[in-house]
Amino acid sequence: MNEGSTKVFSRMATSEVQTVSTAGDKMRLALVAALVIAGLAAYYMLSAQGVWVQWGGLLVGLVAAVVVFFTAETGRQLVPFGRDAVRETKKVVWPERKKPCKSLCTYSLLWW
Repeated sequence: MNEGSTKVFSRMATSEVQTVSTAGDKMRLALVAALVIAGLAAYYMLSAQGVWVQWGGLLVGLVAAVVVFFTAETGRQLVPFGRDAVRETKKVVWPERKKPCKSLCTYSLLWW
């Protein structure tokens, strides 16, 4: 390998597969699943109470699930992952709008 390719590899992001390792994180993720299920159950069980109460029960369950998720290690790693994804997307040289539209029209006519 020459020196130029070594520099390219050293700048590339490392992709490590990480799993939930601690018992606390596993419990938090199980609690997230339980809160989502509880929110859905509240939505269906509160249908006789009215639409606002029904949606309120669902939203309370989902918001609680999101809060608990972001206290777990997996949730804390999601924000930096999202920032990296946005940064990498900005590096892509996207085609101008005219070319994809032209290609779409061409393929549409071929299929029709």
